[in-house]
Amino acid sequence: DNPAALPGFAEALNNLGIYYLEADRSEESLVFLERGAQISEDLARNNPGYLPGLARALNNIGPLYAQGRGIDQGTSATEKAVHIYRDLARDNPIYLTELASALNNLATLYIQSGSRDDALPMAEEAVRVYRDLARRTPAHLPDLATALNKLGAEYMALGQQQDGLATTEEAIRLYCDA
Repeated sequence: DNPAALPGFAEALNNLGIYYLEADRSEESLVFLERGAQISEDLARNNPGYLPGLARALNNIGPLYAQGRGIDQGTSATEKAVHIYRDLARDNPIYLTELASALNNLATLYIQSGSRDDALPMAEEAVRVYRDLARRTPAHLPDLATALNKLGAEYMALGQQQDGLATTEEAIRLYCDA
């Protein structure tokens, strides 16, 4: 009932949702993630400072929706997360990691829905973002390798074998160096 407690409550709900997800309890996870997202969305309407919490919740919800409620609902939630993170990262590069993660999730959802042509630009953008992050902070090299591996698989699925091979080979080199 205390409005001042709502941001912390939303964050705690999102965290609990993630913990349930890690415990392989996706139905329970979704309940907490949805409630946290709803509170974050309400808060963000009046204060854009709450947009990061909303984007985080949407990025977590998207893949869960795709598993249970349908790929379209999952894709929609993740598209919103990408949109929010793009705006946030434009003003503050601290959100680039979250943007890259959301782009990877969106690429995966597009692949699952059969929209490979939509998936490719998302996977390519995720690689560009992770590459930039890894140049500045080598701790992002494993993330870059994962994104490259996904992009390589996407190139192969689209019949772009030279790009697929080169991208996957780069991923393997990064994994070996890690």
